[in-house]
Amino acid sequence: MSSASSNSPFENGVMLYMVYLSKEELQTFKQLLVDENPRPGSVQITWDQVKTARWGEVVHLLVEFFPGRLAWDVTHDIFAKMNQTELCLRVQMELNDILPNLEPEDSNPREMPVNLEEGESGMSWHCDKAWKKTDCGLGPESSDQCFLWWQDFCSVFRTHENLEVLTVTNTSMETESVKVLSTALRHPGCKLQKLIFRRLHPSMLNEDLIQVLIENQYLRYLEIQGTEVRCEAMEFLCTALKSPQCYLQCLRLEDCSVTPKCWVDLARDLGSDKHLKTLMLRSSRLETFGAYCLSGAQLEKLVLENCDLTRLTCKSLTSSLKSNEMLTHLSLAENALKDEGAKQLCSALQHPTCPLQRLVLRNCALTSDCCQDLASTLDKNKNLRSLDLGFNNLKDDGVILLFEALTKPKSGLQILELEKCLFTSVCCQTMASMLLHNQSLRYLDVSKNDIGRRGIVLLWEAFQQRKWKEKVVLETKQNYAPNMMTRLEGPVVKNKILRIVQDWSTDCWDEARWIE
Repeated sequence: MSSASSNSPFENGVMLYMVYLSKEELQTFKQLLVDENPRPGSVQITWDQVKTARWGEVVHLLVEFFPGRLAWDVTHDIFAKMNQTELCLRVQMELNDILPNLEPEDSNPREMPVNLEEGESGMSWHCDKAWKKTDCGLGPESSDQCFLWWQDFCSVFRTHENLEVLTVTNTSMETESVKVLSTALRHPGCKLQKLIFRRLHPSMLNEDLIQVLIENQYLRYLEIQGTEVRCEAMEFLCTALKSPQCYLQCLRLEDCSVTPKCWVDLARDLGSDKHLKTLMLRSSRLETFGAYCLSGAQLEKLVLENCDLTRLTCKSLTSSLKSNEMLTHLSLAENALKDEGAKQLCSALQHPTCPLQRLVLRNCALTSDCCQDLASTLDKNKNLRSLDLGFNNLKDDGVILLFEALTKPKSGLQILELEKCLFTSVCCQTMASMLLHNQSLRYLDVSKNDIGRRGIVLLWEAFQQRKWKEKVVLETKQNYAPNMMTRLEGPVVKNKILRIVQDWSTDCWDEARWIE
C-alpha cells in the first residue's frame, strides 16, 4: 500500500488532481514524468520506478523527486502536454491563489483535511479536522476559495470509481458544506462502499447526509463513533433503514450518546430492514435493546459490547435467541453478565435450532460456576465453532470441565480462547488429554495463564504424540487490542493445523524439551 503522508509537501494536494486520471491517462502521465528533465533540486525518475506504480505511488515518487512547489509545477506541465485543460486551470488556480498565502513551513494546503490511502482493491479518503468557511483565516475572497476547493474535493467522489472508503474525523462543518458533500455522495457515479464518521459535531448528521444511505446503491457500511446522535438524526437513520432502497449491510455505532427511546425505535425499525446483516454497538446503555433487535430483524451478526447488559438483560435476550434462526455471530464482551447470565444464554444455545457459530463472552465476570453449563453447550450444540471466554475468572476447575467436554469424539468446536482465565498446571493433564483425542480444534489461546514448567512439559509430551495428526504450530501472543469486527469474526483457522497461542518464555520451552 502507498500512503499519502501529510508530512510530505504538496502530496495530498497533487493526489486530489491525479485521481481524475483514468488508468490509460495515468500510463501516459508516467511516461511523460520519466521524460521530464531534472530541475534544480530534483532527480530524474526512471521507468522501472513508475512502470507498475498506482496513483498513490506515482504521487509519492513525484513529491520525493520533485520536492516542494516543483511537484505542482511538474504536474501542471504534464497535464498541459496531455491536453488536460481543465486540470491545468485548477492546478494553476491553486498555484496562484492559495499557495502564496501560506507560510513556508505550511506548504501543504491539503494537510488539514485530507489523507488518501491506496490499497489493492480501491482507495480510501481520510478527512480530518475539516474546516468551516469562517475559520479559514484568509479573508472573504480566500474563504470563498476554500469553499470552492471543498466543492472540487467532493467532486472526486462522483468521478473516481476506485474510491471505496471515506473517513471523516474531528470535524465540524457548516450546513452548506455538508450539503455539498451529501450531493456528491448521492451522485449516481459515486461508488463509495464505506462511510466512517468519528467525533463529528452532532449537527452534521442531518437529513441531507443520512439520505445518502437511500440514494447511494453501493453503500454497504456505516460507522458513527464518538458522536452524539440526536433524536432527529436517529429518526432520519430509522427512516433510511426502513427504505427498500437502502442497501446498507453493516451498521456500527460506538460510544454514541443516544436516548433509550431512540434505541428502542431503532431496534423496532430493524425488523423492516431486509438488507442489514451486521449490527455493532459499543459503550451504550441499551437496556432491553438486544431482545428487541433480535425479535424481527434479519441480523446474522450482532455486537453489544460494554453496553451495561446484565443477567436480567440476558433473560429477555435468551428468549429471542431461541426463536432466531439467522444469528451466527454474537459478541457480548465487557458486560457484567456473571454466571447467571451465562447460564441463561447456554439454555438458548442448547436449543436444537440455534444457528450460532461464534460466541464472545470476553470479560463478562464469569467464574467456574457457569462452566458446567458451557460444557453441556459444547456437547449439545453442533453448530458452535468458536468460543471466546478470555479475561474471566474460570480457574482450573472451570477450564477442566471445558477440556473434558472437548475430549469427546463428536466435539465440533474449532476455536477456544482462554486468555487470562487464571488457570495453572493443575488443568494441563486434562488439556494434554484433550489435545490427544480432539479432532476438530484448530485454534487454542492459553496466553496469560501461569502453567509453569510442569504444565509446559505435559503439553510438550502431548504435542509429540500428535505428530501423526494435525501439525501443531506455537504462536506468541501479540500485544494489540483487536477491534470489534476482528473480535466478532474470530481467528482464522486452517485445515490440518492446530495453532496454539501462548506467551511461554523460550527458556521454559527449551527446558521442557530437554526434560522430555
